[in-house]
Amino acid sequence: MMLSKSCRILITTVLGVALLALAACARSGEAAGPQAVVPAPRWEGDKMKTYARPSDEEIRKRLTPEQYQVTQREGTEPAFRNEYWDNHRDGIYVDVVSGEPVFSSLDKYESGTGWPSFTRPLDAANVVTHADRSLGMTRTEVRSKH
Repeated sequence: MMLSKSCRILITTVLGVALLALAACARSGEAAGPQAVVPAPRWEGDKMKTYARPSDEEIRKRLTPEQYQVTQREGTEPAFRNEYWDNHRDGIYVDVVSGEPVFSSLDKYESGTGWPSFTRPLDAANVVTHADRSLGMTRTEVRSKH
């Protein structure tokens, strides 16, 4: 799916806290960063199998208070003060709750917004979008479908 320039500029995600960079730094040998404590889903083709959404109590135990607020209560982490806005490592960004691959670092770009921004998801069928105008600008939040 090809997006217009204006759509690419608008597509940012406040899921920076909710996304983890995996498979990063293979060339440099440095650690890939924080790891999610989630059971690995099984992928077959383009569909995730065996995934069952954890209970709210389980999600709350796994996440930091900020991650929980952002991923479960539609909160927004501060611009330019969140974990992944300035991450430049190679890898795949996955949803911190489901483990679902959502973005590739190959599609990340500098939007100047202070949140990680991508031109497209790995698979558009696995994400939902939401227009957010609450911060005095229009942003498109991209969330894991699961």
